[in-house]
Amino acid sequence: MPDIFNFVIPDIRTNRNPFLTRKYHRILKPKPMNLLTGNVSPNGRRFLIAAGIILAVTGLAKLFTVTGDTTLLRVSDPIFGVEFRYLMFAAGVLELVVAGFCLLSKWKTISLVMVAWTASVILVYRIGIFMVDWNRPCGCLGNLTDVLKISERTAEWISLGLLSFLLIGSYGVMFSIGQCMKVSFRTIRNAG
Repeated sequence: MPDIFNFVIPDIRTNRNPFLTRKYHRILKPKPMNLLTGNVSPNGRRFLIAAGIILAVTGLAKLFTVTGDTTLLRVSDPIFGVEFRYLMFAAGVLELVVAGFCLLSKWKTISLVMVAWTASVILVYRIGIFMVDWNRPCGCLGNLTDVLKISERTAEWISLGLLSFLLIGSYGVMFSIGQCMKVSFRTIRNAG
């Protein structure tokens, strides 16, 4: 007799209705999507770690370059009209803040948005530099090129590769999160 009552009364510990199978239970109670902490896949987390390391290295390289005394730092930027010293300082601090979010924050979706925004700003800046026909190489890696003893042309290609990685990776992971949210909302709508 107790078996019949256990079957009829829902199990309070798991909050499951015994009349629904596991298949329907998953449809009616999907995993909630939290936009701040995010349901980021393991590949998304790996991307955030890689992006955080890339932004931390480039940000530190820029801040290290600002402490030096080269002629490039005294040249005015063609887009903003300020000396490269101040522009590189601001970019280095921004990259370090975003790297800190990527590596230390539990808000993974916000970190992804920050990486995408930072990479988009850098892309627009690079397009602007190209449009004004700026012939000097980008100092995106700071004095790191001198330390690693690589040519300016190679450093340019490395910085473009890193920018492409940040852009494609951040927007790709955000697209996959958006697809998961569409499936989740469609499941809730179809179940109700």
